[in-house]
Amino acid sequence: MQLLTVRLFVTCLLLLSAFFSVVMQQSATSPQATRPVADPIVGAWRLDVKKSTNPLAESEILTIAVQGDLFKLTFVATQSNRYNPHYEAVTDMKGTVSNPTDSGKPMNDAWRFSRNEPNVFVQEGVGAFGGWKKEYAVSTDGKTLTVHELPGNSKIIGDKIDSNGVIRPVQHVLVFEKIPESEGQRLIQEMVDADAAQKTLGAKKAAEQAELDAVACNVAQGQTGAPEPIVNQSAWREYICPKDGFAISLPNAPKRQSLQGFNFYKLFMTEDESIVAQLWVSSEPVDCTAGLREMRAMVNKPLPPGAIRGTTETTFQGMPAFESVDPHTNGPKYLLYDLAQCSANRTYRFHARWLTDHPKPEEVSRIFDSFRLLTNENNQ
Repeated sequence: MQLLTVRLFVTCLLLLSAFFSVVMQQSATSPQATRPVADPIVGAWRLDVKKSTNPLAESEILTIAVQGDLFKLTFVATQSNRYNPHYEAVTDMKGTVSNPTDSGKPMNDAWRFSRNEPNVFVQEGVGAFGGWKKEYAVSTDGKTLTVHELPGNSKIIGDKIDSNGVIRPVQHVLVFEKIPESEGQRLIQEMVDADAAQKTLGAKKAAEQAELDAVACNVAQGQTGAPEPIVNQSAWREYICPKDGFAISLPNAPKRQSLQGFNFYKLFMTEDESIVAQLWVSSEPVDCTAGLREMRAMVNKPLPPGAIRGTTETTFQGMPAFESVDPHTNGPKYLLYDLAQCSANRTYRFHARWLTDHPKPEEVSRIFDSFRLLTNENNQ
């Protein structure tokens, strides 16, 4: 009997030992013991354009990664205006000011990130363009991140004018969906590569356009093309600019620069830049009749009491034109003069400036008066 009791006791000890061994193994391999609770804001997020309201970007990826006690945020976007930002910022999420970069270069801006809840943080602009605030909130299921604008003191107002001429504030609400981090990195690399290719192509086109701009105008037949000092008034020549349909007399060849929607010409400038004459020509055909009607409506619009009309209708070479004189420039040092004319489905806007204590320079009058439009018969 005594031997049986000993055997039963030993058996119980063995069973208990085995039971506790299994429990310890299960506890050691439990997910709760080896996997810390995931941070809801960390990961890769892709903009859902359809679910967002007034998004500025056509596509955007936001990644948030842990770096020790800090967080690294990366914003990469593709926009219709061809400005594709690649922002990065490192923050402690405790309100410390961060200095962001754009494509690795320091920005003239500063941000501050604050986190009061596990799934919510606020981004605030505190630099030169500061005053704005955005709230980033992750949904309870962790699948979406929504960005709302918060009231701030920004001096930059993102408003639009409706059909009735009333200014309406524009609210931007961005909705991001969570994606695998590997996919986020892949998409970021694709966007960065596409932006680099776009910039390379843009630089190539700009160089090609610069070559065309350099020969946009030529000296009229029977005149030599060697440049002379500006003070040598007798050396003025007529230059023909066939692409933009005009000819003009100048002491030196005009310099053209192709801009979006306009071709810009440097016509005249003294060495001290006290006298400047320029010309903008629309690069695409315009409706001169509609433009003239709109300009007249603007010029003849009733003014509030005490206001001075800055633009008046006049004629230039027998055709309707509008001129304005504005002495209130920085300084004030210069008097500005503008003359706009629409003809042959193009707009021509002359601009000149000179010192306020000087009369209108003869060079400016001579340049403007020499301007003539080209036709098929006098295209040289």
